[in-house]
Amino acid sequence: MAHTSTIKFKLYQRNLPKEKTMVNFIFTEHMADCFKCHLIDYNVDAIMPLRLATTKTSIKSPKSLAPLNKPMVGIVEEINEDNIIISMAYVDKESEEYKEFETTNDQTKKMVGVVKKYATMNKRNYVEFWEETFHPLDMSRPDDTSLFDHVFDSIDILDQQLVMMLQALMLKRTVQPTRFKMISQNGINVLKQTIENALNNTNLRDKICITMDTPPNFIIISNDDTIDETHHNIFKNKLIELGKNVNIIIE
Repeated sequence: MAHTSTIKFKLYQRNLPKEKTMVNFIFTEHMADCFKCHLIDYNVDAIMPLRLATTKTSIKSPKSLAPLNKPMVGIVEEINEDNIIISMAYVDKESEEYKEFETTNDQTKKMVGVVKKYATMNKRNYVEFWEETFHPLDMSRPDDTSLFDHVFDSIDILDQQLVMMLQALMLKRTVQPTRFKMISQNGINVLKQTIENALNNTNLRDKICITMDTPPNFIIISNDDTIDETHHNIFKNKLIELGKNVNIIIE
């Protein structure tokens, strides 16, 4: 029986993973010398020895390394007759492999959201619909192809309404936030007013969000699918133009 917390992930099971591949997993139990885990995308259990949970030589609280039922990313270190052994100590979050894995995760989550919406609109049981339609696609896809890509390779077998919804998803671009530094020599109120003036001058109010990260760092985030990095730069350039008159330094 699948873990209650992972019922929704039962939707894209695969055969056993290969060694040295990245996997989504949750911790399910703390043991004396290891952690019990569940591989979300494969619907199988695994273990993680304490030595593979962290590179730290001294661990004050092993349990703090392994929050139960929280989705994590690990690497399959070994598959033997008794267990699948995974690690998270050597996951390099700066590697291209990790970034690609995270992109695939994000694509899958968005696709699941579209399928849920389609099932609701057509009064279908979402889990049953996924298992009937997408589970076979997942099982048949090549190991080097994501489920997201394989669905689009097989899109001609899907209902036209769902095809249109998925194509709309494909057209949406992921716009990265724009980060910049901004320092006001005349105080925070002048800075706030300059931001307001820049929003008004560029007609980007409600289409972008400007938030402070850690002073003096700010972030521009798109609130609209039609707004991309070009619009971020238009806003930033307007800030620079207006800031010169009120002693605001922008980098």
